Amino acid sequence: MEMVSGGLNTYVKQFDDSTGTWVELGKGSATGRGVSGLKRDSLFRSLVLDDSGSPILAFSGNSEIYVMRYDDENPPVIPKPAVR
Repeated sequence: MEMVSGGLNTYVKQFDDSTGTWVELGKGSATGRGVSGLKRDSLFRSLVLDDSGSPILAFSGNSEIYVMRYDDENPPVIPKPAVR
């Protein structure tokens, strides 16, 4: 798992053992505006793995807090604020 700050947005990639390269974790997670999708800065990024190894990403932006959970069955989408 790699989290990169590019410009104002947050991008997420995962390492693919079969190819030896970093790839997007879900469509659009490392291109365009990334997972944040914000026009303003995404700040205070945090990345953890839950008990099953699925990543959870949290960040703030637009005076709100966003939380995303990734898993194989439910691809991530641009989040809505978790807390206002």
